[in-house]
Parts: sequence; C-alpha cells; structure tokens
Amino acid sequence: MGIFEGAANAIRKIGKKKTPANGQTQALPEAGANIKNEKDVPKLPEGPADDVSISEIRSKTRGSVYRKQAVNESEETERKDLMKSLEAQYRKRLQTLKYFELIDDVKNPVITGIDNKQYPAPTMDEIRLAITPTHLEIIKHYIHKPKLLIVPIAMPLKSIVKKIEAKKGRLSEQNKAATNHIDLDEDLPNRPQDKEQMVYFPKLFDKENHGGMTKSELLQTSRGHNRFPGWQVLVVDGRKNLPLKTQDNPDQIKVDIKAKGLDGLVIEDWLMLHAEGVVGGQPFDDFRKGLLSWFLDSYLIKSDSVPTGHWTTGAYWVSQKPAPHADLSSGNPSIRSDYTGSRPAVRIF
Repeated sequence: MGIFEGAANAIRKIGKKKTPANGQTQALPEAGANIKNEKDVPKLPEGPADDVSISEIRSKTRGSVYRKQAVNESEETERKDLMKSLEAQYRKRLQTLKYFELIDDVKNPVITGIDNKQYPAPTMDEIRLAITPTHLEIIKHYIHKPKLLIVPIAMPLKSIVKKIEAKKGRLSEQNKAATNHIDLDEDLPNRPQDKEQMVYFPKLFDKENHGGMTKSELLQTSRGHNRFPGWQVLVVDGRKNLPLKTQDNPDQIKVDIKAKGLDGLVIEDWLMLHAEGVVGGQPFDDFRKGLLSWFLDSYLIKSDSVPTGHWTTGAYWVSQKPAPHADLSSGNPSIRSDYTGSRPAVRIF
C-alpha cells in the first residue's frame, strides 16, 4: 500500500460511525452532550479581543513612539542643561585660578610646568569637543551636583600648595615625624633613589608593578595624544561631604569605581576642589562628617601608600591649639575603615 492510499484509508476510518460488538451502528455524541452545567466548560486563556480596530492598534503604536520621543527629548534637555552648567563653571574656574595666582590672566591662562615649559589651558570649546556621549551618560548616572575642575597638573605640587596657602587656604602637611607625611616634592623630576616618589594613574598599588607614571613621564607621554598635556579636566561629585562610607580598602574601591567607568582623583585635583571650597566659604570632605577621601589616581612608591585629604578642626601640630585646616596625608592601600571613601569623577582629559 502506498503512502497516499494509507493516508486516505485513515481519513475514511476517522469519518465512520463507531460499530459496537452487536453490529449495530451508534451515532457519535453531539458536541457538548457531556457538559452538564456551565462550570464544566473548559476555561481557555484570554487573548486579545478579536474586534480591536486597526485605528486602536495604530493609536497604541503611536503612543509608544511618542513616549520614546519624549524620553529622548528629556535626555537631550538634560545634556544641554549639563553643558550650559559646565560652560558657566568654566568661567568661574578660571577666576579661581586667577585668585590664587596660579595663572596671570583669565583671557590667556598659561602655567609653567616642572620642566619649565609653558602650558596654555584648554578653552571651553575644546573641552566641549572632548566630552563624549559616554562621559555624559556616566555623569548622569553616578555624579551628583556635577562640578567642573580645571587642574594645572604640570605645575610643581609644592607651588600649588603654597599659592593656595597664601590666600588663607589653610593647607598643612601632617607632622613631619609621621610615616604618612607628604613632603610635596614627590612630583619633581630626578628624584634621588632614597626619596619618596609619586606616580600618577597607577593601575595597581604595587611597588614593582604599579603601571603609573611620574609627572615628567606624564607630560612627555601626553604630548603625543593630548593637546593639553599640562592640564587635567574632570567632572567630580560636587557635594561638600559624601554620605557614602565604605569598609573596603583603596585597592577594592579602585576596582569598583573603574567598573562603573569612573575615575579617582590625584592630589592636584583635590587641591583645586579645596580651592573652590575656600572661595565659596565651605570646605569639602570635612572630617567631622566622617569621610576621609582617598586620591586613587596617585600612589607613593617608596612608602607603598595612597594619598588622602580632608578638612579638620584639629591642630597643625600636636603642641598647637586646634585650628581648622585642610590636611594632606597618606595611608596603606590595604587599610579598611568605615570613614574612608573616594570622590567619584569623570576625567575628560
């Protein structure tokens, strides 16, 4: 029997009436004959109504499109508002640099680096071109009260500190007898082997494999791909005191912020943030609020330590009376504490 004949016979059998043993034919039960009452009716899953009109479908589709357009327009408005804010802040940052005599003229902002070379500051137009959609997205999600910083990183660290101190910046170094003292010459070129040396943007807090660069190396390397090697431009969290505390050590905090696309600070970044606090009359990172801020993009090789800074009401020296001041110090990257953290930032260049 062929395939088609077998199929035809099967169809014919399905259509025949059932024949019991007595040879009399019996009609098949009518549809629904076994249903005694309404509760016996099987419940089928509900689907979309059959009578939904094309106009209703189009209306719902248009509503979805309009919602997406509204979200896109809202995001675009947020971006424009952020850029306007950063543009306004740019002018204020130049005024701050001028106030502390870090530059001579806001119309021609130029600094002298540790290599005695001149470094002009980037314009706002140049900063705007460098800000990518990725930068804006990260700022939107992780940076509260975005604050623009323009940092003259090519300058000697000691020079920046002294100029801020001269304008009642109330900066201090910790007790010179302490092991975590920062002597402010650690960024200078040709440091003797027995002296502390600071590197920037380390990949690891490790004496042998830190992957960072000295300031001299940073300036030389940056010239190839950065039109403004003597400056750092970044957007930081602008809250005076960060509420977030962590019991992680600097090693783990660095891993966590990098996973989000964020950056840490270097000492010079925090000094310019502190300068803004001086100008505004309110300090950042007040230790009374319980937060000491690690500078995770700086590393002191010899002492295997990470710089940190905070505002305190303690004395400059043990023998002195308490006096409010900003304090620079450092700590081991394995330290865990519930009053330390890191101010999140997005580095533009």
